[in-house]
Amino acid sequence: MLNHPMLKFIASINMLLIFVCPSALSNENFKSPIKIASQLETQGFTDDAIDQFADADDPAIWVHPFNDRKSLIVGTLKHGGLAVFDLKGNLIQRIAVQPELENTPDSRFNNVDVIQWDVWTAAFAVSDRGRDQIRFFDINPWYFLSKTPPLKDVTDTQVPWVFSKNKSEVESQHTVYGLATGLDTDTGEWLTWVSQRNQLKIQPLTVIKTEQSVRYENNSPAILLPDAFELSNGDMWSPCLEDDDELPGAEGLVFDTPTRTLFIAQELVGIWSYKLDDQSLTLIDKVKHYGVPYTRTWLPEENEYQCEYHVDQSTGEEGNYLEADVEGLTLFKMPTADRSILFASSQGSHELIAYDLNSDMKGILKAKRFEVTFNEDRVMKTDGISVVSKPMTTAYTSGLLVMHDGKNQDASAINSTNFKWVNMQNILPHLK
Repeated sequence: MLNHPMLKFIASINMLLIFVCPSALSNENFKSPIKIASQLETQGFTDDAIDQFADADDPAIWVHPFNDRKSLIVGTLKHGGLAVFDLKGNLIQRIAVQPELENTPDSRFNNVDVIQWDVWTAAFAVSDRGRDQIRFFDINPWYFLSKTPPLKDVTDTQVPWVFSKNKSEVESQHTVYGLATGLDTDTGEWLTWVSQRNQLKIQPLTVIKTEQSVRYENNSPAILLPDAFELSNGDMWSPCLEDDDELPGAEGLVFDTPTRTLFIAQELVGIWSYKLDDQSLTLIDKVKHYGVPYTRTWLPEENEYQCEYHVDQSTGEEGNYLEADVEGLTLFKMPTADRSILFASSQGSHELIAYDLNSDMKGILKAKRFEVTFNEDRVMKTDGISVVSKPMTTAYTSGLLVMHDGKNQDASAINSTNFKWVNMQNILPHLK
């Protein structure tokens, strides 16, 4: 019998160690995230008729070629279209989704990225999830002199569906979702990669610019993500899905031009790197529930399954940083070293994860966890993120990070979303 108090204490600690999964005992999980302040926030957007059913999702940053004060940040608002902000967070243009068409699904803008054609000319590429198309918006760098809106839709009128073969497939909404652009230095062509909503495909598209418009061609094989994984004990594991009609898809995408690497956030699995040179697909980090057994329970009132993970049965193969869903991805080039930082939004933990891509040691990436707040408003449920390392004005001398806030604390609206600005000068000291 354990009557001595010290023996009882030791026994209780031993029992605790038995039931805690191995990865949960890493030092990283006992640390609190680093708290970082946001410098400003945009206005809130609400999902109602007055605000055109706007729901903020994904940002992209364009740096002006000769006047960084006139740089632009564009955010997608889903059914609410696009919001164009100046560097101070002011809304300077609002673009509606495509006009309603008879017997055609509603337009819905999901993700956005920048195509920099040359020093002077650039465009924003936007995935239209509702209609399974990509749209392009030309940037007028002289907008502040001409007193005209900075963006203009230059999409070719005959752009095809990306994944769908007929109208019925468009209506199923297994359509374009995540989006990233990049220059293929081997061919000199601009590419746009798009993920397929709730499916496993990542499709590269060749972007073609003419004098009047921009279009794309779908003539390359798709990247196919796995949906089942072999564990070290020989068992097969698949992520727990809320719907039988879905597969574990991806949304967050970002392309690293120098290394010709596409990074892919498979929401319920982890982060992949895809090398264009040898077409290799590598899982560089996993979510915390990777490989953990679970029970699915059907909830009639919710019309979906509820997932309950059994962490006491873990095989110890889960990751330390990411809490599903894994959402936005963006790349930052360190100013004083040949290092790249991959930022990922860990939506399940409301954290920003920063991976040092040059620290790969036996397949394990070093990472830091951040919690971002604007005053008392914590950035939560983040989907898209975007960062630039180029200095912009005296306010952002080390670059700028823009984050989607899926739960903006706006006293005037219950369901409000917006975007938060983060000075990279606040984050850089923690990345050294």
